[in-house]
Amino acid sequence: MKISFYYAQNPEIKWRNWTILNVGLGGVYVSIYNLAKEFQKMGHEVTIWGHILKQDIYEGINFIDVSHYTSDYKEDLLIGVETFPQVTKAKKVVTWAYRNTPKSANLINETIFRSEIHATILKELIKDKTYIIPDGVDLDLFKPEKKRQKDVTCISHPIKTFKHFREITPRLKEIDKNINVHLWGNAEIWGWNNDEFINLQNDLIMSGNLYHGREGQTKITKELNKSKVFLYPSNFEEPFGLSVLEAMASGCVPIVSKVGNLPNLVKDCGYIIDGKPDDFGWITKAIEKTLKILNNENLFTERSKLCRKKAEQYGWTEVAQKWSDQILKK
Repeated sequence: MKISFYYAQNPEIKWRNWTILNVGLGGVYVSIYNLAKEFQKMGHEVTIWGHILKQDIYEGINFIDVSHYTSDYKEDLLIGVETFPQVTKAKKVVTWAYRNTPKSANLINETIFRSEIHATILKELIKDKTYIIPDGVDLDLFKPEKKRQKDVTCISHPIKTFKHFREITPRLKEIDKNINVHLWGNAEIWGWNNDEFINLQNDLIMSGNLYHGREGQTKITKELNKSKVFLYPSNFEEPFGLSVLEAMASGCVPIVSKVGNLPNLVKDCGYIIDGKPDDFGWITKAIEKTLKILNNENLFTERSKLCRKKAEQYGWTEVAQKWSDQILKK
C-alpha cells in the first residue's frame, strides 16, 4: 500500500528526518516519524510530505517537500495532520486530528482521534467513521536507568508549563538545595515576542532551573531516564499527553494538572492535581507530591514500575497494528 503523511504546519521548522532524535521538532513530528517507520516495517511504501530541508530517502521513508505534491500523485491512503492538499487522487483520506484541524475539510473520509477526551474537545470533526487510536512511545529509547536521587524534569513549550517553574523551583530548592529541576522545551514562540521569551528564559535560569532549551530525543532521554519525577503543570487541554507517556516509559512518576487526557493517562500510577496550575493552591499541592516521591524510595520504586508497565501498553508497534486493523485494511 502507498501511504502518505501530509503535514504542512510551521514552515519555519524544517524536517530533516535524522534530527528527530538530535534536534527536537515537537510531538506531532515525533508521532508521524514513528508511525511512518512502523508502516515501512510492515512493507508499505511511505512518504512524508512536509517542509523538508533536504529531500531524500531516510530509513526507507520518502521525505518530500509539500511544494512538490500535485494532483497527479496517487496513493492508497493520505493521512492529513492538521493540513491537507488542495486536490488529491488518494483512494482514501483520513485526518489524524490534533488541535488545528480544519472543521470543514471536504476531502476527509475518516477521522482518527488520540483519545476519547480528544474526540470530545473536537466534537465538530466527528463523522460516521471515527476511530480512537492513541499515540505511542519508543520503549527502547525511553526506559528507566539508574535514577538520580533528586531530579525533576519537565518537557514542554512556553505557553504550557514553563512560567510556573519561576515559582516552583525556588520553593523546591528552599526546602532541599539538592533538588535539580531540568526544563526541556521548544524554542518556537507561540504568541510570545522574542524579548518576552528571552526574559522568561533568564527568569527560569535565575530561579535555579537547569534550562536546556529545545533538544532532540537522544539528549532528552539521557536525562529523563535518570529523573524520578516528571512535573507537568499544564493549562492546555492535552489531546493525549505524549511527553507524559515518554516520561512514564522512562520510569518517571508524573505529577500533572487535571486537563485533557492527562488524568486518564496517568491514572493508577501518577498523581493528578485537581484544576490548573493558575488555580489557588495548585502549585503548593504539586510541590508536596514532588517531595513525597523524592523522599520516599519505596513509594517511588512502586510508582515507577507501575508507570513503566502502563507505558508498555503504548509501544509504537502495538499502536501501528491498531492503525493497520482499523484503517489500512478497510
